[in-house]
Amino acid sequence: MFAASGLVLGLWLTGVQPPGAEPDQASSAATPATPPIVATDSEETTDPARAAPTDPTDDAPAAQLAAAPAVDLTPELLGRTRAELRTFPAEWPIVRGVYSTMWSFAGERWNDLMDLIRTTEINAIVIDVKDDNGMIAWKDSRVAIAHESGADSHSGQSKARAASRIRQLRHAGGYPIARIVCFKDPIVAAAKPELAIKAAGGGVWRDRKGMAWLDANKKEAWDYIVDLGREAARMGFLEIQFDYVRFPTDGNVASAVYDDGKTVDPAAIRAFLAYAREQLHAEGVRISADIFGLTTYKQEGSGDGDGTGQLFEDVISEVDHVSPMVYPSHYYPGNYGLARPEAHPYEVVVNAMREAQERVTGYRAKVRPWLEDFSLTVPHHPGRVSDQLRATYDNGIESWLLWNARNRYSREALAPVLRPRAVQAPPEPAAEEPPAETPTPFVMLRGGHIE
Repeated sequence: MFAASGLVLGLWLTGVQPPGAEPDQASSAATPATPPIVATDSEETTDPARAAPTDPTDDAPAAQLAAAPAVDLTPELLGRTRAELRTFPAEWPIVRGVYSTMWSFAGERWNDLMDLIRTTEINAIVIDVKDDNGMIAWKDSRVAIAHESGADSHSGQSKARAASRIRQLRHAGGYPIARIVCFKDPIVAAAKPELAIKAAGGGVWRDRKGMAWLDANKKEAWDYIVDLGREAARMGFLEIQFDYVRFPTDGNVASAVYDDGKTVDPAAIRAFLAYAREQLHAEGVRISADIFGLTTYKQEGSGDGDGTGQLFEDVISEVDHVSPMVYPSHYYPGNYGLARPEAHPYEVVVNAMREAQERVTGYRAKVRPWLEDFSLTVPHHPGRVSDQLRATYDNGIESWLLWNARNRYSREALAPVLRPRAVQAPPEPAAEEPPAETPTPFVMLRGGHIE
């Protein structure tokens, strides 16, 4: 398994582009794009009359729903040792999760998240282990750089207390996922500027928010991230999820300087993921990666992941799960033929998931999207969440994650029990042609998750 990972790493270190999955990509390119599903109702999808969630099982026979088994992760996964997990099959159980900041993880809101675990279909929590500011979720990390830089000095809880909360989650049948923000890291960049992206005028480069980034070309930066993942695995986390696994896109990126003549290089991102997979699979955990939702959108790119270094096919070649952030609020007018995508959560997600499913065929990764439990320009209500869940199930995808920066979730949109709900096959595309308007050119929107 790991021979291929070593090949990718070795080729990247010698400056040779790693081999891709050309046959799969070629066959995908030769297949005509499926016409998008477009909305048939008006733009006013936020009418209060629609506030009640639309459950995709509403029309199913009651006897069928009663007979649907609940899914119990515990005997399949949670009771296994790390050694046993090394040989655990790639076909994972259903994972439906919510996001938790390191502050919620350490504070009273953890009780609210645990209540979702006990009383709804939610069976996973994605916890910030290293957040967008470079801070670590416990005080006494044994990872040298975390301790030396002070990254582990901000949390209000000890490593032992954090481990006890992970045990609590697993005892309740929950699946703990460690979110690690990779290369966006102002703390370590300040403490070890030799690992940071440099500015053309001297010093450490910073994005438009004043945040410094680690250079994704540097092996020592990789080791820091992987060491944090290893520490999380040994505390009881069962999956390591990488976010910001890319180069920066905000700010004056033209002034960013990389050591040794390096550039924004997709080969570096793929080689990092291959290395992380090899190292962390040995710890008995799976790995996943968050990517821009627009990465699945079928537009011609620049060849470098539109400046991110994040190529979809490279990512899905190395990770176990890929989580596109298909937030309707992050799409532009004209995407999928929609004048106002945020007002059409079902149509955005159903089209994005269809494209993602088509593109992962033949690759190792499975799709598990991030969906939004918030809105930016339209009133938010639980029905918007239910529409996104229905769009996910309509593409045969059982697993998903919900994002709310304040960790407040729409319980009304959640089922009381975990059970399979996806249809057997994706629906046929709508007969209507998309509006004859020119789509807005692809532009990267924001820097990942809403903070």
